[in-house]
Amino acid sequence: MLQIINYNCRALVASVPIFANADQNFVSEVIVKLKQEVFQPGDLIIKEGTYGTKMYFIQEGVVNIITKDGILATRLSDGCYFGEICLLTNARRVASVEAETYCTLYSLDQKNFYDVLENYPEMRVTLEKVAAERLQSLGRRASIIQASNNKSDWSDYALKMADEQQSLEQKSILKLS
Repeated sequence: MLQIINYNCRALVASVPIFANADQNFVSEVIVKLKQEVFQPGDLIIKEGTYGTKMYFIQEGVVNIITKDGILATRLSDGCYFGEICLLTNARRVASVEAETYCTLYSLDQKNFYDVLENYPEMRVTLEKVAAERLQSLGRRASIIQASNNKSDWSDYALKMADEQQSLEQKSILKLS
């Protein structure tokens, strides 16, 4: 049974940039922690403003990403993923996600993710860098990050990296002026 789950989910997990070049044993341990969830059309999967503790991989179906103004930001379908930033930072969700069609998703919760990371410290360093880059690209600041259960070092590091990147970009702009 474990081999079937591993086979079915490996491509889904590998499609996520934070896992794409990861150690295969790490990916296998992540896959074992995935839980299948099924949603019907109209089901609310994620509510904007809530704290995120899971990321999702879409095996089959279509979901709508909806802004706080009720505007459809985008649609995601088979092979896509969402919620990875909250998994890394414990931030509040910035949009709602609703099932447009019947959806089969696999979820990875934060506790299981951190349990796997305990065995792969090099992946933790890589993911800290990814979190910092993603936070920077999304323009997120300290106000959205809520550290929990000894994860403050993670959030502090991500913010420090984002601030350093922003500082470097500003210096580059000044030099060009």
